[in-house]
Amino acid sequence: YQSMREKHGLAYSVYSSLQTYSDCGAFYIYAATDKLNAEKAEKLLFDEAKKIVNSKITTAEWRRAKEQLKSSSIMELESMSARMQSLCKNELNSGSYMSVEETISKIESVTIEQITELANKYLDPAMWSKAMLSPKSKKIAH
Repeated sequence: YQSMREKHGLAYSVYSSLQTYSDCGAFYIYAATDKLNAEKAEKLLFDEAKKIVNSKITTAEWRRAKEQLKSSSIMELESMSARMQSLCKNELNSGSYMSVEETISKIESVTIEQITELANKYLDPAMWSKAMLSPKSKKIAH
């Protein structure tokens, strides 16, 4: 986000998301950009993914990510609808309920080595699929 939007000014919105299911999942990166910047934005996304694969995560980044994940897990429980969705998701995916304590324990158990292994496995742009949506050009009458 910082590189694409703030440093290079290539996108209006940039984010990533993870969808997990019991037998599969999807990790995706979204960037909303002008048609003229699409190729530059795509190249920058791929370059950032390569940096993640080729650089080891720092201890500070690892700790910050864990704290953010723990905080968001706890904050999610403040909304009744989010709590119900979480309970249903856990029941459907694993057939059981995972307490906040169990969730935090699992987050704490993740190592930098595990993150590096997963990054090498899933963030290789050669394995990615790509979808690009663009509005049809409108002809302007003069």
